[in-house]
Amino acid sequence: MPLLLSGITDAAQTTSAHNWQDPGYIASSFIKIALQREHEQVRNGILLKWQNPIDYYIYTPNEAIAPFAALMKTHLQQLSDITGLPLRSVPFKQARMQIFIVPQAQVDQTLIRFYGRQPFNKKITSHAVCYGQVKLHNNVLQGATIVIPIDNAIAKGKAIDCLIEETTQVLGLPNDSDQVFPSIFNDYSIDRYLSGLDYVLLKILFDSRLQTGMSTAEVQKLLPTIIRDLKQRGEIKGAERKVRSEGLYRQLGGS
Repeated sequence: MPLLLSGITDAAQTTSAHNWQDPGYIASSFIKIALQREHEQVRNGILLKWQNPIDYYIYTPNEAIAPFAALMKTHLQQLSDITGLPLRSVPFKQARMQIFIVPQAQVDQTLIRFYGRQPFNKKITSHAVCYGQVKLHNNVLQGATIVIPIDNAIAKGKAIDCLIEETTQVLGLPNDSDQVFPSIFNDYSIDRYLSGLDYVLLKILFDSRLQTGMSTAEVQKLLPTIIRDLKQRGEIKGAERKVRSEGLYRQLGGS
């Protein structure tokens, strides 16, 4: 069963800073991003968690777009490093994460070519700069499709945002919230790259004590201990430095 994830819109404004390293703020942010839903209320309150290796396939139609595939691979490597999930580039039919970086005019024909149909609702494709959805079975993430109409994303100044946010969301952080800052999951934030808070949210999600299908109450019971352990290991204090020293932020100089 497909589950639509939040797509990137064209919103932009500044948001006031918070003490994001506060354990209560981290816990509240995790609940908002991991367990609440903007589009699909039926699974509101159920933790979803990618349990497979990141077996990915990236499709680009020509050499002009190929550099964006290389940038995507850099970000996927960073996600693998943070989460501990193995990373593998595989053929399309073997891939669980299928990524299409194509011009807007080629989106429909490309998806029909690969899937035999356009799997996204027209309402989404006409309003979102980029978008993705995951496939579920018994509250387990089985696969993901991500579409980045790259010319549109470039025109909106959102190309890097799309590469980073869509792939990060499909791992199990599906919601957006303007109450979580600094974060790529805040449509009104100026952040283009993973923030220290995003790093911590990923670390929490892939803590072995959290299991897919858990309720909000079950997750809330475990969060204080998980966050305390991250703090004791220096993961929270060093998160911003760590996340900025790798991935696209390091490669592109934070531009």
